[in-house]
Amino acid sequence: MPIISTQLWEDVQQKKRKRSYRPTQSDKPFILSKLLRCPICGHGMVSGKSNGNYRFYQCGQYKAKGSTACKPNSINADVA
Repeated sequence: MPIISTQLWEDVQQKKRKRSYRPTQSDKPFILSKLLRCPICGHGMVSGKSNGNYRFYQCGQYKAKGSTACKPNSINADVA
């Protein structure tokens, strides 16, 4: 005999599916992530997106910790 009813299990699973999301995947991958280095702190550059079309790399320290850690040092992904 189950601990909870099948109906309750199904309801919870449905709510979990609604709450979870999958980030949108770019049709152009950010292949230079972590290979590019921030010119100030040396931390790996990570991907970023603005307004759906502008793809860029920015300092990973800045993205994780904000302006107290470093500056964005953004570079256009297509230029990189």
